[in-house]
Formats: sequence, C-alpha cells, structure tokens
Amino acid sequence: MSKSIKQYLLTIDHDHYYVETVLEGSAYKSFNLLIEDSTPLSVDRKLQFVPLKDTAQLIVIDSIHSGGGRTSDNDFYRNVMEPIFIKLNLTHLLVKTTSKDSVENFASKLDLTKHYEIFFLSGDTTISEFINGLPKQSLDVNDAKNSLSILPFPFGTGNALANSLGLTCPTTIFSNYLTSNYSINNFPLYKAIFPNGNEIVFFVILSLGFHANLLHCCEAPHYKKLGVERFRIASEDILANYDLDLNISIESPRGLSPIVPSREYSYFVVVNTPKLEAKYIPSPQSNPLRSQLHIIAYSSSLPKDELMARILKGYENNIGDVVNNTGVTYLPIEDNFIIKLNYSQEYSPSSKFQLCCDGLLFNLNDFIHKNDNGPCKNNEILIEFLSTYSPFQLSLMS
Repeated sequence: MSKSIKQYLLTIDHDHYYVETVLEGSAYKSFNLLIEDSTPLSVDRKLQFVPLKDTAQLIVIDSIHSGGGRTSDNDFYRNVMEPIFIKLNLTHLLVKTTSKDSVENFASKLDLTKHYEIFFLSGDTTISEFINGLPKQSLDVNDAKNSLSILPFPFGTGNALANSLGLTCPTTIFSNYLTSNYSINNFPLYKAIFPNGNEIVFFVILSLGFHANLLHCCEAPHYKKLGVERFRIASEDILANYDLDLNISIESPRGLSPIVPSREYSYFVVVNTPKLEAKYIPSPQSNPLRSQLHIIAYSSSLPKDELMARILKGYENNIGDVVNNTGVTYLPIEDNFIIKLNYSQEYSPSSKFQLCCDGLLFNLNDFIHKNDNGPCKNNEILIEFLSTYSPFQLSLMS
C-alpha cells in the first residue's frame, strides 16, 4: 500500500518549495517538486538558502541501479535536485553509473588540486567502490590535503552508513545541505589486507560465515529473480546445507597473546556502524564516526533456531544497548589485528572462506600467496586502522 508525504524543502525568494514523496513500503515510487506562495505553517521558520563555498566542486553520483533502480517518477536528481540547482545557479557535475567500474574509474581521475563535495545517491557499495578507486599517490609532506566531503543519500538496499548517520530522508538531507545545517566529521576507514597483498578499504563491515554466504547466495540468478524473498529462502538453504563451523581467533600483529582465543563460530563480522539497515541494529555500541571496530560473532554450538534468534535480535536492539547473550562474542577493537582461520584451506569447503566487505564479495582462497610469504599467512586477514589513506582529506557530512 502506498502513502504520500509532503515535506517543506526551503524558500527561494518568495517561493516555498516542497517535495511530495510517494512510498510503497520502504521503496520510493515518486518524487515531485512543488512550489507554493503561502508561508509554510508546519515549520518553525522559513529555510533560506545559504550560499555554498566557491572552493569546492559539487558532484552528484547517481548509482541508477541501486535499491529498486531509477524511473522517471522516482529520479530524485531530475525531479528535485536539478530544478533547485538551476534556480540557485549552482554549478555541479552529474555522474550516472554506466558500468560496474564507472565509479571506481571516475574516482581515480579526480584532480588532487581541487576540493570536492560529493553526493551519493546510492547504497554503501557505490561509496566503497569510490573510496577504493581514489588516487593512491602521495603528496609531498609539506603539501596541504584538499578536502573531499561525502554526503550519502539512502538509495541502496541496506544503506548502513547513511542510516547510522541519521541520514534517512532524501528531502531532509538535501534541505539541510542547502541551508548549511550539517556538520563535517572525520571519516574512519579500515583496510583489509590479504595474503597475496590485495587490499580493500572498508567502512561498514567485513564478514565470514552466515552473513557472507547469504550475500554470495543471493547473487545467484535463481535467487535474484525472487526479490526480497530470496534472503529468507537462501537463509534456510544455508542453515540446512552449509558447513558454518568456523574456527577463528583474533591475533595481535605484534605476536602478543591472542585478542580473542580460538573459538567456533557460525556467524562472524567486523563492523563499524551500529545499523546495517534502517531498523536492524546488530552492533548498538558502534559509532560510525569513531575509529573503532566491533567483533560480533555467534557460536556454532547454538542450535539453528537460537542462531537465527541472535541474528534477528538486531531488529529489537536500540542504540547503546549492551549485548551480552549466551553464545555471543561482542567486543570493541581500536588497533590493528589479524583474523586467523584455524582450518585447512585444502580440505575445507569453499563456503568457509566466503567474504563480504561493504557489499563486495570475495573468497579468501582467491587471495592465496603461492609461497605463503605475503603480508600475512594464507589463512589470515590483516585489518589496519587508517590514519591517512588518499591524497584528499576525507570527511563525512551529516
């Protein structure tokens, strides 16, 4: 069943702009920009445009297949942003995704001498592709970094970053930007380094076990055609047929005692954000703006119904809740660490090495170093906390 919401956006000259949004469930069906002469009565004050800094280039990256995809009716950029930009004479660049590599390729070509403000009309994976595509070359130590500020709009499936930042409504996000009602925050980033030297920078989640296999499963064509129902069906398949008995320990890179000794898990994630979906809060003590990761792991000794109960508990949690259940490992980590898989790569099924990193899907067996003399051993993943990453000074707008 659809519902319509009318929201005040801002006032330009004597015109009051509203956005009418039609939703079907949580899916956006249409956006319509309205202009009225009457003063808005439902707000405390008129929202006036605040001129933006001339130093930053504004870019809108629209991942047109994210979420339910774009139609002429639900195209937020065309129906809302573009008319306002034209009215305000705001110069900007629109980048629409045209291929799997388009965002990464665009990021790699950014001018290091410029400042940027970038809107992402997407989910988390597009932001991850962008971050991993940024230029890697270093500036001279005496050169000041130019700023690159990211503002996520929740147009993906889970939208973990946007939801965790409280950025839940596209109209409100856009209004706050235009009226300078936002803050600039440090963007905590982490790097997963694999045995063959491959690296992935992430900011939401890295997972093994149930979560990783679920996302891998749902990419299969016979599951994709089922829509959202595919997650339930795939979950049942995984619980019934997959070997989810993962023996994992968390080790110190400095050779000290294990941070977490070897234990058996069915579900294992390293996460930065409290939310993975708008109403799903598996890590209630996480803060997306703090350089800190949480380990969430559920014991493989739990019966399947109890395992699912632990997983689904995230829909009942509130921000700040203490997680302390039988069979659950939940703890914060604030320094580099190693995820060590204590089972044979030769004799264990591929499912025990499936990985998900901010929506990007891999298998650890694809990252093996033939001589086992890479940055970490073939059964390990090194996680680094990044104090600096690209030639830009990266930040989040919220």
